[in-house]
Amino acid sequence: MLDSEVLENLDIKIRIGTLLFDVFLDSSLVKTDKIIYAQKHNHSSYEIHFIVAGKGKLMIGNKEVDLFPNNVFIIGPEIYHSIWQDDQNPLLKYNIRFTYSTTRDSDSFFPENEVSWIKEALSDIRFVYLSDTQNIISLLQNILSELDNKEIGYYAKIQSLFIQILMYLLRATNNHKKIYIFPQKSRDDQRSVLIETFFDDYRNDLRIDQLADLLNLSSKQVNRIIKKLYNTTFKQKLIDMRMEVAKDLLRDNALTIESVAEEVGYASQNNFYVAFKQHTGLSPSEYREKVCDKRK
Repeated sequence: MLDSEVLENLDIKIRIGTLLFDVFLDSSLVKTDKIIYAQKHNHSSYEIHFIVAGKGKLMIGNKEVDLFPNNVFIIGPEIYHSIWQDDQNPLLKYNIRFTYSTTRDSDSFFPENEVSWIKEALSDIRFVYLSDTQNIISLLQNILSELDNKEIGYYAKIQSLFIQILMYLLRATNNHKKIYIFPQKSRDDQRSVLIETFFDDYRNDLRIDQLADLLNLSSKQVNRIIKKLYNTTFKQKLIDMRMEVAKDLLRDNALTIESVAEEVGYASQNNFYVAFKQHTGLSPSEYREKVCDKRK
């Protein structure tokens, strides 16, 4: 079970573009059986309350809101409110708070328009009360589970879960579609797909000038790109591809070494033998025997 003091001291930060969120978890996540009564107050942060069970009332401004299970409400910064519970049916609820600030640093690929939309949606929030039709509470429970189990990557998982909670709530409060330019892959990213598709045809006599024509580049430029992306040359990448496939094929004793050579693009069995020996340190037959011994 999580200790409430430890929980409150956790420094959880999440970046969305230029927005930096600071998330606060409090003891209500681990101590939910206490009597809930809060006189009118406000916070400098946003509050998200998840009602699990019980009944109560929220006083916000001059408005009185009945609180029921499976509902969520969000209160914006500096909004005065008070919470009362039904003593016969006490409230059981979870609460998280967050603030955000705008930073100079940003992921270069993150669309600025999305940041603007999120800021706009957040600025509109004073008070929102809605039914938890998306089972947002399960995302919060997953956060608690991650904190409790501490498996690899749990900080990153918590960040992801908070973003999902936030996006569900912002969409529920502002469901207007936003159209903006989605980040596009760089030219090198696009070329890498073409290069990899090209090498999938390793059975044929592939030449660098063919790939250069496909990419509309010179052969020298193609080799420079392959060196950057794969840290090798065109010729060596083709050999590596063929040898990796050949190693898999040699596991099948029904295939002759000659047929394996042909399958990976070698018309001459001798050329295949030399290339395979240079690549693995073993002849094709020695490699096959070694693999067979390991399988016994």
